[in-house]
Amino acid sequence: MENHVSVHNAPASVGDYASVIRNYIKPFFGHIKLQELTVPMIQKAYNQWKVKSPLSDKPLKESTIKHINRVFKAGLNVAIEWGYIKENPATKVKISKDINTEHIDVYTADEIKELRNAVKGTDMELPVALLFDCIMRRGELLGLRYSDIDWETNTVTIQKSWTEGADKKPILKDCKTNSSYRKIVVSDYTMKLLKKQ
Repeated sequence: MENHVSVHNAPASVGDYASVIRNYIKPFFGHIKLQELTVPMIQKAYNQWKVKSPLSDKPLKESTIKHINRVFKAGLNVAIEWGYIKENPATKVKISKDINTEHIDVYTADEIKELRNAVKGTDMELPVALLFDCIMRRGELLGLRYSDIDWETNTVTIQKSWTEGADKKPILKDCKTNSSYRKIVVSDYTMKLLKKQ
């Protein structure tokens, strides 16, 4: 399965899929023959992970288990293509929704002002200004280039992101989805900081 993944996917995806296989799929299902793998076996594992992650004491979120199942399902689809099994048991499992939604703390106006004052005049002043203006991910911030800045319209276009490859080395790649590509108007304060660079 890992060999198939490495040949048919981008380096960043390979690292992600390999991590899922190594941390979840192999330890729990690696000892089971493909022909003996059943829906209840997979369902039982997923139900347990919703209570407690195999990697920590915290439960796995619905989105994480869905991602694990996508990787598992893709691998089992290959097994069908190669004639090892006739049906894919991962297509029939039910992944329950998260019961408790975590409260998301956001910065207040006073906290933003306090943080800006704390980083003023340091190397962190521009990154913090961009993060507040653009709501960027860390990889997107690091992937920002001068060509992404429109000085006339005070906008920044987010289209690249640094991510970790299978060999743990950083890779600059296009944003994952169309919604990740976005043009954002930034404040005059941030534009002044950009022009100083």
